Amino acid sequence: GGSWGDGRALLGLFADGDMHYEIDRVNKDQGRQPSLEEMTEAAIKRLSAVGGRRGYCLLVEGSRIDHALHANDAASAALDALAYDRAFAKAVKETERDPSLLVTS
Repeated sequence: GGSWGDGRALLGLFADGDMHYEIDRVNKDQGRQPSLEEMTEAAIKRLSAVGGRRGYCLLVEGSRIDHALHANDAASAALDALAYDRAFAKAVKETERDPSLLVTS
């Protein structure tokens, strides 16, 4: 947790390069990197508090899915796709109180 509504800028850097694949984040990382779902929730809470009635735009990308597919790593691609699905479900839940437009691809 944290104070998401204090008006200060927020930047989260969790890796020197690419974030870990979900399978590695869960099995090897031992919680050092947040999940896509956790980052999505934190971003929505922060933007909702600061954006107010003006609204906001948030891009959540599961780019490691594509990386895994290019590497022919089906397990990592599948688990990262499921992690993206959980992040999208969290976005739907966090924005259901206010009219929102959610776009996914």
